[in-house]
Amino acid sequence: MAAQTSARRRREPEAQAEAVNVPTAAKILGIGLGTAWEAVKSGEIPSIRIRRTVRVPLQPLRKMLAGDTRDDA
Repeated sequence: MAAQTSARRRREPEAQAEAVNVPTAAKILGIGLGTAWEAVKSGEIPSIRIRRTVRVPLQPLRKMLAGDTRDDA
């Protein structure tokens, strides 16, 4: 039981994250990982690079899913 509680605690911050990694973004969008990486590299999927880490902000991802293509930046 303790291991199960510990595992839940480790997942909680990710559940409340403002950005996800590219594989998670691909799952959210329902596309393949290769397609997601290509879209990130081309700028079609907005992303943030911090050193060697790439994250996809959830707010623009949600707008994409809603069909909102406006660039409010």
